[in-house]
Amino acid sequence: GGYGVHSVKQEIKGSLVDQLQLTLDANVESLRLFFEDKKLDAQVLADQPEIRKNILSLIEITKKEDVSAEKLRQSAPLKWLREHLGKACKKYDFIGFVIFDSTGLQVGALLEEPVGKRVLIERSVFFYQSLQGDTVVSNPFMAEIKLPNERGEFHANQPTQFVSTPIKDQDDNVLGVLAFRMRPHKEFDKLITTSRFGKTGETYAFND
Repeated sequence: GGYGVHSVKQEIKGSLVDQLQLTLDANVESLRLFFEDKKLDAQVLADQPEIRKNILSLIEITKKEDVSAEKLRQSAPLKWLREHLGKACKKYDFIGFVIFDSTGLQVGALLEEPVGKRVLIERSVFFYQSLQGDTVVSNPFMAEIKLPNERGEFHANQPTQFVSTPIKDQDDNVLGVLAFRMRPHKEFDKLITTSRFGKTGETYAFND
């Protein structure tokens, strides 16, 4: 009897290990596909000639003089980008976008508050990675501003996440970064809970 119990116990343990590994592999692959899909969205938008032209024009404004956040908000390139990229954000389900120059200054955004600040480069490394030429999805982190929910109501201390891609000139020099803001609780969290195993088979995502 004891031998039989031990044998069954080992079999159950082995089965659980296999099931947990399958769950982990499924979640990792789901996240990989999700990241690749979002990175492709960002690259496609950044590569559109008119969008790139207006982003570079917006970045150029900050090179000529010290400009205020209000002047950036009133600039023609940002008004154009808010109209056209704003529509793209709705289509791709982004909360908004943020544009950085090569120093990390937030020269433009769909929302008002981020413009003219440098807060985001202190919260995440995605800007520095894209400045090196990479398109990346950031880890989720606490938002630096109040963010709107899906009903348009603004709340503080919300989780946020970005997909960012470099903005290059015609000589292939990286002059800035275009980043799109996502809701991690809507997509990132959903992916790692879809393949939940049993009552306590939660999946957790860890940074480096």
